[in-house]
Order: sequence, then C-alpha cells, then structure tokens
Amino acid sequence: MIKKGLRVFLIVCIAVITLPFVYIMQVIGFEIFGYFANHSATDKQTKELQAVIQREIEDVRITDVYSCTGNTTGTSNHVDCLSKITFTSNKEQEYISEILLNNCEKCSNGREVFDLTIDFENGIYTVTQVSQAPFRDNIEGH
Repeated sequence: MIKKGLRVFLIVCIAVITLPFVYIMQVIGFEIFGYFANHSATDKQTKELQAVIQREIEDVRITDVYSCTGNTTGTSNHVDCLSKITFTSNKEQEYISEILLNNCEKCSNGREVFDLTIDFENGIYTVTQVSQAPFRDNIEGH
C-alpha cells in the first residue's frame, strides 16, 4: 500500500516538473514553425509577383528582386511579407500600373494586401507589395 502511494506521488511529481517544460517547448516549436511559414509565404509572393510582371509585360527587364519578412512599419506586434521588384520597360506608365493593380492582389494568396505601390523614376519602375503574413503574431514581428 505504501509502495503504491509512493509510486503515485512520484508520478505526480514528475508530471508537475515536466509539464511546464513541455508547454514551453510547444510554444517555441510553434514560433519556429511560424517563422518558416512566414518566410515561405514571402518567397512565394515575390516569385508570383515576378511571374506576373514577366508574363504581362512583354519587353520587361527585371533588374532587382528584394523580399523581406518581418515588421515593415516599425509599429511592432505584427509580421508582414514585403516584395519589391525593380524593372524597366518601354510601355506606358498607365498601362503598367493598370496591369499590376489588376494582377498583384492575386500574389498574396488571399492574405490582406496593406500596400501596393508602383513608382516610376528615370525609366525605372519599382513595384512594392506588403501583405499580411500567415502567422501575423509571430515573435519575429516584436
């Protein structure tokens, strides 16, 4: 009887000691999974944006492709997916703006697009798209 009670007490003590460790490992694992999922979403968004530009604008020449995952506004507490592509084309500015505005929303895979800007300076276009990350509350945004 005493041995059985001691065994139960020992099992309860081990459970009390290990449960916080298991919980902490779950939280850390979730944050790591979110980190990789957010970076994957940014890479996919950037590749799709680049594909739209190459498919829709015949004479395009892409000069730079940049992507970033993290807090892009500096206000903290969230994670964004930023894609920026710089290219040249002989097409009219209105034509390119219309094409990109009609097609770039699809690049975010249904996530909310916060900002889509198309800048034109000295014959060079810069398209910047910022959308919501899948794991928006990930530690990377803090």
